[in-house]
Amino acid sequence: MSKIAPSQTLTLRAARINDLDDLLQIESESFSTESYPLTSRRQFRYLLTKAKNVELFVACLDKNVVGYGLLFFRKNSFWGRLYSISVRPEYQGGAVGKQLFERAEQRIRKRKQKGMLLEIRADNQKHLKRYLGLGYQLIDTIPDYYPDGSAALKLRKEL
Repeated sequence: MSKIAPSQTLTLRAARINDLDDLLQIESESFSTESYPLTSRRQFRYLLTKAKNVELFVACLDKNVVGYGLLFFRKNSFWGRLYSISVRPEYQGGAVGKQLFERAEQRIRKRKQKGMLLEIRADNQKHLKRYLGLGYQLIDTIPDYYPDGSAALKLRKEL
């Protein structure tokens, strides 16, 4: 894990089309295709240029994209869904992911949603403990959710 140097500035902003290569690289570095369905170039391009009811934002250290967050909003739902947070491996476990997560909750509040939904792998006890500690509640288990057949735990928190 790389720490953020005092001389570096971490900023968050809306993702842009010229972030596409960084988004793909972060996705491939952070997730294995055996365990997670990866977002393709085509899907990211659609999210950046045409998708409605989504927010895709990036974390930048100085001018380098080091992570992203992706939120979905359904037309007839009062809940925002955190689809993904991904951080370059050398910055995982620190301020980047935390700030992306906080931004996701802020965006849910700003849109006046009831709260946030998210899914994690059932075998990811580290994140389960973290989310429960943040006030999220386990509301469902979805069998055979991930490419390797693992179940997902669905969590939510009213904001």
